[in-house]
Amino acid sequence: MFDNYVFNYILNDQGEPEPCDDLEFWSIWHLSDERRKVRQQTFPNAQGQEIYVSTVFLGTNHQFGDGPPVLWETMVWVGDEHLDFCWRYTSREAAIAGHARVVLDLGGIALDEPAPAHECEENT
Repeated sequence: MFDNYVFNYILNDQGEPEPCDDLEFWSIWHLSDERRKVRQQTFPNAQGQEIYVSTVFLGTNHQFGDGPPVLWETMVWVGDEHLDFCWRYTSREAAIAGHARVVLDLGGIALDEPAPAHECEENT
């Protein structure tokens, strides 16, 4: 199943993912390249709690089966508590639209065109 499986990815100069099988290079890149942060927003909810929504390039493939690599993820925190929600995507465009959908659904202002509700499915 994992014979041709690529686990680690970096973003090239055009911001597109490309495989990286040099673990030392990948580790340094992963810790230092700010382009991994796709969108981050903080806003209050109706109860006055701070909501933090973060969408990042994971750098590791979370597709454990057939299909395109799953390389982006959106997560949500309320105050200091991480909510057990996670949305994952196979493209930067889908991640940006998914981030906007999550922000909009939580009462924030979307910075980009949101994905339709049915296209931003929760994965826990």
